[in-house]
Amino acid sequence: GHIQQDLTEAEQLAGFGHWHWVKGEPAPQWSKGVARMLGIDEDKMPAGGDWYEHLVHPEDCDELLSRFLDAFETREPVNCITRFRSGTGDYRYIKTYAYTEMDALDEIGALIGLAEDVNEEIEAAEALKSSEAKYRLMTEQASDVVAHYDAESRMMFISPAIENILGRKTEELLGQPVCAEMIHPDDYGKARDAFVHCVSTGEPVQFDYRFLHKDGHYVWLETNMRRAVSADGKRMSEIIGVTRNISERKRYEIDLLDARERAEAANRTKSRFLANMSHELRTPLCPPRSS
Repeated sequence: GHIQQDLTEAEQLAGFGHWHWVKGEPAPQWSKGVARMLGIDEDKMPAGGDWYEHLVHPEDCDELLSRFLDAFETREPVNCITRFRSGTGDYRYIKTYAYTEMDALDEIGALIGLAEDVNEEIEAAEALKSSEAKYRLMTEQASDVVAHYDAESRMMFISPAIENILGRKTEELLGQPVCAEMIHPDDYGKARDAFVHCVSTGEPVQFDYRFLHKDGHYVWLETNMRRAVSADGKRMSEIIGVTRNISERKRYEIDLLDARERAEAANRTKSRFLANMSHELRTPLCPPRSS
């Protein structure tokens, strides 16, 4: 009928396919668009009652068939994405939208379906999801904190490792700029100047400083910062920072410094003692008798 003609014209313009499944028939009638989409000759599209075994991924068969059978009974439209086998044997994600066609007695006479190839979109989304999952796993497992700052030092992203180091949850810091109250007064100027230098010149910076733990004590941190790079390779004013806890290293350095100062003090004391002894040895105990 005119619906079939409209669909044929539309699929030539829009690049999708359609099919028509008359109730009681073993299989849908496939359009050229569906055959072209799957890379199968039109006369080789399956027409028997086992059509789905040839076309639909085994894991998706039950879902698709149950939706079609439900539609024949309930008039509810079908809207789903399943994998169809192409002429080369690989599977492609096909979005199916089907609705019921009523006969002269207002009974369901057929299903009319539209098929759209969404393989590229689904694979891109799956790749992105996989990439995000790996990134999330890395940032969750890593002991270093990864953070993304805007040019005003507001945290646009910060990894969960922050809680282990500073006792602060990510949601407490997101959207907040790094302010003077968070950093030890003796270190704030150094940290601020390094951040501004990185934003304004694009040069990477590294600095250590003391950050306020949630429970009130300071933790020694070391941060490496560099400018973020956009997808097209251009440098942005946003900053990526990788921060690690260096409290143990600082404690060792301070202990080493204390030990060195104690050793130097001891050396000074020993030198003074030896100098005094030398002086005493060169000085007669009794003045010489006059003749």
